[in-house]
Amino acid sequence: MSIAINSPDLPFPPPYFSHSVLVPEQGQTLYLAGQCGMVDGLMIPGTVQDRTRKAIENIKTVLAASGMTLKDVVSATVYLSNYRQDFTPMNETYIECFKCTGQPVPARACVGVAILPRDTDVEIQCIARRGPA
Repeated sequence: MSIAINSPDLPFPPPYFSHSVLVPEQGQTLYLAGQCGMVDGLMIPGTVQDRTRKAIENIKTVLAASGMTLKDVVSATVYLSNYRQDFTPMNETYIECFKCTGQPVPARACVGVAILPRDTDVEIQCIARRGPA
């Protein structure tokens, strides 16, 4: 089980991330490549929230191939090509997807970038860890 570690020396984090997540047991760490809101190699139409939801669904698919779930994600990096406009709506969907795991929201960074693959507006990269079976 993951344990949220929030430093008393920093302001308490907002609800969409933990300062850090401790994984006390020995096990496997899985580094996921960034995922976008794509289906069959094509970016889905819609909003940044739609593509955030699909990116997380794609992350779940990659995790499942290794016998993991969103509960195993301990860190995420979100890249946004329109940070000012998309930060809040992306967070709404991100929180919705990760809060349902019952685990602490992963430690996270969110970075504004000039351009993302295939001109998407959001890409999410994660690290997951699983203890011994």
